[in-house]
This record gives sequence, structure tokens and C-alpha cells, in this order.
Amino acid sequence: MPGDLVAMLKTREGSRFSELERLHRPPTRMTRTAFARALERADEISAYRLAG
Repeated sequence: MPGDLVAMLKTREGSRFSELERLHRPPTRMTRTAFARALERADEISAYRLAG
């Protein structure tokens, strides 16, 4: 798991943000699509099981 977290700090080719920044950024508009993407991000974050 620590390697996965370190990998999230890297920025992909052609991207302005790291994966961690992408997961951290809130939606700028509250539309159905933005809400669905926020839920997808929450699922991605929960996969890391960071809660102790």
C-alpha cells in the first residue's frame, strides 16, 4: 500500500495534476454528472483503506 500512495504523487504525461490532487479536488458545479464523479472518487479513495 505505501508504494501505491507514493505512485499517486506522480503526475501522468500530459496531465497537470497528480492522481492524489485529482481525488482531492471537489466538483466545481453541483450537477448530476459532477455528483456521480464525486461518488466515483469516494469509491477510489475508500479502496486504499486509510482509516485506522
